[in-house]
Amino acid sequence: MLSSLYVAYGDLTRTQLELERRMAEIDETRELFERVIESMSEALFLMDVVGRIIRANRAAGALLECELVTLAGKLFADICPTADVPTTPWRYLSRTGH
Repeated sequence: MLSSLYVAYGDLTRTQLELERRMAEIDETRELFERVIESMSEALFLMDVVGRIIRANRAAGALLECELVTLAGKLFADICPTADVPTTPWRYLSRTGH
């Protein structure tokens, strides 16, 4: 029984180390993603399926001349009310034929 516990502990330790390694990779990827988004010169709005802004980059704030925190949670249609710009990702996809 003691040897089984020792083996299980070893397996658990290896699993924990692998999980920590993968979490570090995820954090690294997230940081890279954030740097890429912020370095873009084009305005970027990340929206949910109903067109609510989840995140925007600095270029988007500059374009709209507002603080990024004021954009979060707002509907894109309320910020950019024009028929020329699709207000949800689904409307964009339907316009492009996907």
